[in-house]
Amino acid sequence: MTNLHLIMPMGGGGIRFHDKGFLVPKPLIEIHSKPFFYWSTQSILQNIDCVDITFVVLQQHVEENQIDEAIHKFFPKAKIKIIPEVLPGAVCTCLKGIEDINDDIPVIFNDCDHMFSCSALANRLKEPIDFDGALITFESSAPQFSYVKYDEAGNIIGTVEKQVVSNHAICGAYFFSNAELFRQMSEKYFETCNYKEYFVSGVYNELCKASKKILDFTADFYLSFGTPKEYEAAKNSNHFAAILNKIRG
Repeated sequence: MTNLHLIMPMGGGGIRFHDKGFLVPKPLIEIHSKPFFYWSTQSILQNIDCVDITFVVLQQHVEENQIDEAIHKFFPKAKIKIIPEVLPGAVCTCLKGIEDINDDIPVIFNDCDHMFSCSALANRLKEPIDFDGALITFESSAPQFSYVKYDEAGNIIGTVEKQVVSNHAICGAYFFSNAELFRQMSEKYFETCNYKEYFVSGVYNELCKASKKILDFTADFYLSFGTPKEYEAAKNSNHFAAILNKIRG
């Protein structure tokens, strides 16, 4: 199986949870007795081998909440990249996470506020990598998600933020064949982005312009707890117990 670099960008402000009275940063909020970042990280590790894991975190969260200690409690060998302030979008945070990566090993960037399983991607990674980027998708028609855009033949021709252009919503896990490709495409994206912040899904538009090969893989399940409302709904899911059983098994 192809090994990956796993990057966990956790340098956001988490304003929506803070406004609802949560006193710790979003990655440290617990659901079923474990922090958000634990479930999200295990979503990758349950099926995919990683050569290393790098968490990108805010200096404030280290000083005030000891987030580095919390990470090492669950993932003792994890690398931690500390940034001094919130950056203008997840792309910038992800770039910090790959600053020291200069090899050809594929990279997957994974948000910290969801849980999923994708056996289709895991199985594909058992074969030689002949594609440049990959997205994990799930069926939805909710406008709060980002979506994959297809042509009539079913080929990926782009992504769109918060606009339902297909029934394939984008899970917040993003595969690139290597770190340098992500750097190059991000630089192009910075020049063309029409949003106020830089979304990782938007980088795939640059891959499309460059005629790169992008695949999408359907998640076995997807569970978001990125907003207070989603958090409350997610508490009743039986997927948490299933993930733990798989890890222990």
